[in-house]
Amino acid sequence: MKVFALSGLTECGKYTAARYLEQFGVTPHKIDHLLRAVQDRTGNTEPFQAWNFRLEHERPDWLFSSLHDEILAATSRTGLQACSIESLYGPVLPRFLARIMGSDFVVVYVDASYEVRLQRQLSHHDSNSLDEARKTLEQKDDFKRARGNLEVRAMADEILDNSGTLAAFQQQLLEMLVRHRIPVIAPKSGS
Repeated sequence: MKVFALSGLTECGKYTAARYLEQFGVTPHKIDHLLRAVQDRTGNTEPFQAWNFRLEHERPDWLFSSLHDEILAATSRTGLQACSIESLYGPVLPRFLARIMGSDFVVVYVDASYEVRLQRQLSHHDSNSLDEARKTLEQKDDFKRARGNLEVRAMADEILDNSGTLAAFQQQLLEMLVRHRIPVIAPKSGS
């Protein structure tokens, strides 16, 4: 099974990528949702963020191995051959998954110019002003950079530019599927 792990800064288009790929049989998953399923299976009742942070530092191999198992289980229920996971913020998880999955694990970094991302932040999130949108975008970007987002970009197998039209971005996604030998058939109707 092929796993496309999506990363990028705020408003770059990770969600758009996941939803478009879904039309071609690439099941989307949120990493946090998969990790919450792991936590639920263990019966742990800590607040999720505290549990996740603690295990990333105390037992990262167990946590990431359990996440890998959850990815496989969630995708096997669909009967499909590929999935996407989002969002990668730091380099530790992708290094672990790449080590155990090899070429079946693909880090996809979605890039977009600051100006484009700022306009998306302004239009998608009810920001009252350009200054408010800029502040929100920069705070989110700072958080992601602090977690290692730029290291993920450096290790990416695919870097896709989403600064242009939606059609151009979708074309890059289709070409990526072809490069990774995912059959590209007509999208599911109604999508």
